[in-house]
Amino acid sequence: AISKAAIELAGMAAYGADKLEYALNLLQSVEQNGILITGGTGDTYPLITLQQVRAIRPDVIVIQTSWLDDTSYALWIQQAYHVHGAPVEMIKQWCANYPVYISLAAPTLVLEALQEELYCTGLAFKVSNVPIANVKGMYRQWWENCSKTNLTSGLPMNANYLMPLGLIAGYMVETGKKNELKEIKKIHAEIAKSVGVKEQIPGMK
Repeated sequence: AISKAAIELAGMAAYGADKLEYALNLLQSVEQNGILITGGTGDTYPLITLQQVRAIRPDVIVIQTSWLDDTSYALWIQQAYHVHGAPVEMIKQWCANYPVYISLAAPTLVLEALQEELYCTGLAFKVSNVPIANVKGMYRQWWENCSKTNLTSGLPMNANYLMPLGLIAGYMVETGKKNELKEIKKIHAEIAKSVGVKEQIPGMK
């Protein structure tokens, strides 16, 4: 049913280029064969459209948190992946067998419950109970390969780029990459302006 809905929405051109670009960059935040926990229709159905209609990153398992409120869906998930309990408990259990990521747009309660185990990888957090050096990888493996055509379209969700860009800017400072830092600051400022956010990268005004 989910796949059918995505195909129907794609046929109706339900998603603009900016939403599909965001979805692509969100998928690119996840490693091969990962599970991605999303927050709502805005960061879920464009992903599924890319997977089902364009065959982009079909290896990623997309699970929207609100779907778990549906008894039949939750039961299917529990049986298919051998997990049980509340969503946060299932996420922790998934981590034993899969790389698990949570969209930056996921519900605050989920993010807060796992905050000590979250490492930003782009438009998602990787869940890990072991510290990982995520920022260098985020720059090399995510940002350098991001689609950047619609970052300043004004799409509200584009505000989620500001966190990873801030972290990347800090990495540029630490490694003395002045030219790259200048470019990151410029893009950060343009995105912030487009979504109505005034704050700048800390310490880099």
